Amino acid sequence: GTAFGFVDTLVTYPTFWSFESPAMQAISNQFAAMPSLHFGWALVIMWAVLIATKSRWRFLVILHPIITLAAIVLTANHYWLDAFAATVLVAFGLGVDHLIERRRRRKLELRAQGDDGIAESGERSAPRSSDPPSTYRPRAPHAPVGSSAARSHRARSRD
Repeated sequence: GTAFGFVDTLVTYPTFWSFESPAMQAISNQFAAMPSLHFGWALVIMWAVLIATKSRWRFLVILHPIITLAAIVLTANHYWLDAFAATVLVAFGLGVDHLIERRRRRKLELRAQGDDGIAESGERSAPRSSDPPSTYRPRAPHAPVGSSAARSHRARSRD
């Protein structure tokens, strides 16, 4: 790193979190920096702000991953490859999310197209807004079997 001009700030300015300290050497994993969660999180925040806001200033959030990338590489806490791997994983996650959402929307559309107005109970459901009003005919409610209303209905139907 130093041959290329990069200075690991934790080595130069040791603190409790310095990987040179015996406590951190016992519990740290130097290879856990791959991928860079710093950079991955900055990408996720950027994506969320771009999607969730409509302000013309929202594009300033693009600076967040750029500044994060500069900070993690220039302080020699991550390699470029760590940030690249984070970018690939975030892109993969967004792709999977897109496929899941597309499948969910397709199921909802098919369900809406396949609903011919018959509810699971066999009764007509409310008309869809695309149905002409004349095609919707609700059924009369059925009286419970054995009730006086059911007996009087049977008696009237025999007449």
